[in-house]
Amino acid sequence: MWTVVARIILRYRILLLVLLGLFTAFMAYKATFVRLSYQYAKMLPDNDTASYEYKRFKKLFGEDGTVLGIAVKDTDFFTQEKINDWYELGNNIKNVQGVNEVLSIAHLYVLKKNSKLKKFELEKVLSEKLKNQQEADDFSKYIQSLPFYRNFLLNDSTQTYLLAVTLNKEKLNSKDREKIVSSIKRYCKAYGKKHSLEIHYSGMPYIRTMVSKIIRSEILLFIALAALVCIITLYSFFRSFKVTFFSMLVVTVAVIWALGTIVLFGFEITILTGIIPPLLIVIGIPNSIFLLNKYHHEYKQHGNKIKALQRVIQKVGNATFLTNLTTASGFSTFIITKSAILTEFGIIASINVLGVFILSILLIPIIFSFLPPPKKRHTKHLDYVFIGKFINKLVHITLHRRNVVYIITLIIIILGIYGASNIKSTGYIVDDISKKHPIYKDLKFFERNFNGVIPLEISINTKKKKSAISLKNIKKVEELQKKLAKYPELSSPISLNEVIKYSRQTFKNGQVTHYKIPSGGEFPYIKAYILKSKNLDKGNLLQAYVDSLIQITRISYKVLDIGTVKMKMLSENIRNDINTIFSPDKYDVTLTGTSIVFFKGTNYLIKNLFISLALAILIISFILFWMFKTTRMVIISLIPNIIPLLLTASLMGYFNIPIKPSTILVFSVAFGISVDGTIHFLAKFRQDLVVTNWDIGKSVVLALRETGVSIFYTTIVLFFGFGIFIASKFGGTEALGMLISITLLNAMLANLLLLPSLLLTLEKSITRESFREPLLQIFNEEEDIELEELKITPVKQHEQN
Repeated sequence: MWTVVARIILRYRILLLVLLGLFTAFMAYKATFVRLSYQYAKMLPDNDTASYEYKRFKKLFGEDGTVLGIAVKDTDFFTQEKINDWYELGNNIKNVQGVNEVLSIAHLYVLKKNSKLKKFELEKVLSEKLKNQQEADDFSKYIQSLPFYRNFLLNDSTQTYLLAVTLNKEKLNSKDREKIVSSIKRYCKAYGKKHSLEIHYSGMPYIRTMVSKIIRSEILLFIALAALVCIITLYSFFRSFKVTFFSMLVVTVAVIWALGTIVLFGFEITILTGIIPPLLIVIGIPNSIFLLNKYHHEYKQHGNKIKALQRVIQKVGNATFLTNLTTASGFSTFIITKSAILTEFGIIASINVLGVFILSILLIPIIFSFLPPPKKRHTKHLDYVFIGKFINKLVHITLHRRNVVYIITLIIIILGIYGASNIKSTGYIVDDISKKHPIYKDLKFFERNFNGVIPLEISINTKKKKSAISLKNIKKVEELQKKLAKYPELSSPISLNEVIKYSRQTFKNGQVTHYKIPSGGEFPYIKAYILKSKNLDKGNLLQAYVDSLIQITRISYKVLDIGTVKMKMLSENIRNDINTIFSPDKYDVTLTGTSIVFFKGTNYLIKNLFISLALAILIISFILFWMFKTTRMVIISLIPNIIPLLLTASLMGYFNIPIKPSTILVFSVAFGISVDGTIHFLAKFRQDLVVTNWDIGKSVVLALRETGVSIFYTTIVLFFGFGIFIASKFGGTEALGMLISITLLNAMLANLLLLPSLLLTLEKSITRESFREPLLQIFNEEEDIELEELKITPVKQHEQN
């Protein structure tokens, strides 16, 4: 088959170049339409219970994550100048296009009792700036008399003040949100500069906006770093500008194809699809290294350029295809997770890994068929003293120190199992952001002063119309709120009960001591006032807290970013508290909100990523069996690749790196790439068996000497290539790069020490008839393509000297 492929590639090279050029131009045009995703990443499938409940809640009460928080800590806040500037700041922000509402102690609305009409009316606490300090002092006292807003817009104990900005949902899910946030920050910086105050920002809109900006900046950074690493390593190995340039050309075209593919599938750039371009650069370069190493090795033997290129395709083409297939298989397993962000990553990555193979197998032979043959200095890398000593050491250990290899392997397995048993599983909303980053620091500021910014919602369905405002159910809600007050992770609640307490306080002429649930005798009067009152949207005052039938009510909390493990325990405790008050037979109570969806989504992803890892091992095992037709060879092939995964898992356990979606990705990706070295080694080993008349020892040594160089080169590229992700501002991406680099380095040692040792130890077990007729084609030199048939004039070695 590969003889035919070689004939087609070299005979129709001009036509193939034209077709590749046209297709690349088309993909480049499509790539101009690539867009950054501004949607909140969906981790749960639509049919998941938590996802369904969250959608139902948003349909009743609207989005729960549209508030951007701005806060300052000021021990001297209540001065005329500062209050007026805070008031002006809120007004300026309100005028920013895309801002729906602004709420602060200078912009809040207070209830006023209208005894004549028997209803409450909403009035602005400030309709103009304060005229003097006396008004500022009076304003301060009045704000202190409003428990409804305490711990929401101000924290007396820490002297911290909040300005809450509600953003338009459509603008929030578009690129316009960056302009909105930038405008808001510009006004805030002016306020902070004037009064020498540090401004803190948080809330889901702010976190999402800043994360998307980091993603965009890191895409370009990683592409540049990946290209730089590959250029340096390629030139260091080959000492040839042509080799370096055309190898980079292959991966550059691959990046264009990847961006075009994203558009063709209707996807957008996310935190995961954003790392595909640099990934393709790092993964694609090893293809060029294997092909060019073989080209130089062949040319050095006989000095015939075209014959060398032909044999590159025939001898290495099959193995290169299978290595790319296994890598693509590792990525493709993410498709089964049913998580949109991972599914998109799996589709784009797996398709374009195979695209890199197509580009490599076509462009490298075609381009170098037009170029002059390599000079002696270009093939010197095959005889580097350091590499030669390294390979000789590997051969010596394999032939004479196999027991040492097995003992070290056993120690690694024991330590690996123990370390892996200590891995913890958790995830945080800002887990992938460095603790030194302002986003993380500001979130912790909000947690210390306002008990967090992450929404937690309790929806209570009374199953009867207008029953949500019955005194019986109001008292049940109050009992629940008092029970939940014992959890320090929760903020003060915002609910219908707080509105009713505030209504009683207003009904009783504003005294703070009257801020509580009314008695049975008072309730009917206060309820009547409430039902006649209108809110700012000209609806009932209850509109934000109950549904249109007044059957379902809500209790809104903010929760600390405590991680998925603690969040699971907290939600279970809250559920138990709910069930002691609201009987599941009579009430339908759901826990939802961004916090619940996130922790359940994280756990769902981790579970499915373990399944995808198992599936990757299964698929790659099938490919290996398809190649060698023997179970023994499959097992021998898997051992050197699973042990590095175990070692990586142990490092995560020893260094307290938790299992989370970003780190669990390591195993599927690393396994799919590391097995490439195994396939290249076994392919060469299988070819040498025929040459040596099935002498296992000689075949192992020959395979080590030829493929060992390429495996070493490619591992160095991959090690430093994935190492670039350590520069990320996302902890998960940083861990991904570090762990994959370590895994691939260990996989190289396993493939060059443990694999050949196993082949020598188990030589009698593997030399079966089924292994003698594998899928891997054994090239026969008599099958060389006739050069005249290709109409290409051979260039002999003596002609170039």
